[in-house]
Amino acid sequence: RIMDPQCGQVWTASLTESNKYFTASALPFLQIATWNDYNEGTEIESGIDNCYTVSAHVDGQELKWALDKAEGASASLTTVSHLEIYDSHDGKGLTLLATVPPAADGSYSLANLSPGKHELYARMVGKNSILNRLSSAVDFSK
Repeated sequence: RIMDPQCGQVWTASLTESNKYFTASALPFLQIATWNDYNEGTEIESGIDNCYTVSAHVDGQELKWALDKAEGASASLTTVSHLEIYDSHDGKGLTLLATVPPAADGSYSLANLSPGKHELYARMVGKNSILNRLSSAVDFSK
């Protein structure tokens, strides 16, 4: 039997379902018997696509980011753990600037960045087994 993954919502709902049987304490572990079944279309090793991509751009002194749904997709913020904003001075090393709750879009003030050139990124962090996504680099000079 193959189910439509509904952009990761079936996966997150399945994990949530097990929680109602363990209200006094958290489930200590969970075994997924079909996690590596490429032939059946049920592998999750590479991550489950939640049908979002991340875009970002600078508007004045703010980095604005958005989670963009694939056309016709049933993407849901219930599959997103949080978003992270990163800065890079050299295009290689990243510094975490902020962690924000899941939202379809948002902004981050760049007023406190040091003078110089920056490459900024927005990263969507998926819940367990959901793919993480990173925006393209956004150049900013102060």
